[in-house]
Amino acid sequence: MTIQEKLKRLTRLSNKSAVAKDAGISPVTFCEIMHGKSGMRFSTVKALARSLGVSVGWLADDGQGWPPVRIDSDASIQPPVAV
Repeated sequence: MTIQEKLKRLTRLSNKSAVAKDAGISPVTFCEIMHGKSGMRFSTVKALARSLGVSVGWLADDGQGWPPVRIDSDASIQPPVAV
């Protein structure tokens, strides 16, 4: 599952502008990332993972599928949550 597929699925019911703002990127940039029209720096991947509450490793690794590896507020890894 690609990072774009993961982002689309994670934000399906979310306000994408709010997710982008929380990650420190513009909504336009977030849209370009989700549609594969823009590359990402590691800092952006990290910020998006934090904003969405998932691990950076899970988000960045195309070999890992659904469900996501969630991170709690204390930065400890949580078991996958069925969505």
